[in-house]
Amino acid sequence: CKTHNAALLYLALYSDSKYVKCKAQSMCKSMTEVLANDYVNFAITAANRHMIGYTENTTVLVIPRTFECEGVLYKVTRIDNSAFFNCDKLISVTIPDSVTFIDYNAFTGCKRLSEISIPNSIRDICSATFKNCTSLSEITIPESVVNIWSGAFSGCSNLRKINIPSTILKIDNGAFQDCIKLKTLYYKGSMDQWKNIDIGPHNLSLKNAVKIFNKT
Repeated sequence: CKTHNAALLYLALYSDSKYVKCKAQSMCKSMTEVLANDYVNFAITAANRHMIGYTENTTVLVIPRTFECEGVLYKVTRIDNSAFFNCDKLISVTIPDSVTFIDYNAFTGCKRLSEISIPNSIRDICSATFKNCTSLSEITIPESVVNIWSGAFSGCSNLRKINIPSTILKIDNGAFQDCIKLKTLYYKGSMDQWKNIDIGPHNLSLKNAVKIFNKT
């Protein structure tokens, strides 16, 4: 996924609350741009995911749009790479529309994850984001998404149904590789639009699925 931008302002915060406060203050003093609503942008990492309510026993996770720590208001805007890697107790995750970027491997290996809501604020589904999420049976791609990168849903062996918007331009190599039960694809565009999507190799299940066009 090629959407990294040095201008993207976010904090990779860690578990030490003193470091959190220090980091926030030092960044605020050095910023030349003032972030909207006085938020400091926050990236969920594997090291700090407990700060937004996740523990090792969490099964249902609703990621908040904002949270406050040591008097600083944080807006959750990013899920970093491998943030929930192999969190095999997670069953359901709801992501708010404040999140605009989900990095690669974010939910790889979440084998019990059966419900995921991708917000209509995500442009790219990065490489291996949901790789080997073997309990996913249905997924809806929001209309904000333009690209689905390599291996994004590879190994989702129970995925049976997918809803894809007409905004999609590219489905990269192996994005749906080894989705052996994928049988039905609902596409919001026409057959001609579907044919214009750049679909990479190793997506045999996707290509062979029954396609229902103009499905709203």
